[in-house]
Amino acid sequence: MLNNLKKDTRSISQKDLPPSFDIEKAKEFLTSLEAKIQEEKTRRKNSPDNNGGNNNNSGGGGDNSRNGNGNNNSDDTKKKITNLQNQINALEEKLRKQPNSVKSSADKKKIEQLKAEIEALKKKQKDKSQNNEQNKKDNFPYRIVIGGGVVIFLLLIAVIFFWQRSRKR
Repeated sequence: MLNNLKKDTRSISQKDLPPSFDIEKAKEFLTSLEAKIQEEKTRRKNSPDNNGGNNNNSGGGGDNSRNGNGNNNSDDTKKKITNLQNQINALEEKLRKQPNSVKSSADKKKIEQLKAEIEALKKKQKDKSQNNEQNKKDNFPYRIVIGGGVVIFLLLIAVIFFWQRSRKR
């Protein structure tokens, strides 16, 4: 439906409309609305209640925020990245339609800022996954246990030695 509206607005010029109606603002609004719809579709598709895209609730829904391996944080990061990417796409579309707009330099700066934010989120997500892999390694304090065992063994030998020595006298 939005695509039909976009096609219709391309054939309409400012002369065909009342003087108070701004066609460019309407096109911008449609583009932002399309990005929001895409964002909502992605959010619904990735929601924990959606069971991975299947709407057959076979039970066991529940809260996934405490699943132990941080998937909820990963999903939030993916949603943020998708949202930022949608914003970038909307701004790039706007720049393609109006390359010499008054706001084009501000839009270009905004695009660069959003791209930097996406990179930061991706790096943060990568760091978290590496930390999770390191945390999954065995965290048992072998050095302390083995060192403590050696100390106890040496103390036991010293006690036996001194006990035998005092017994001989």
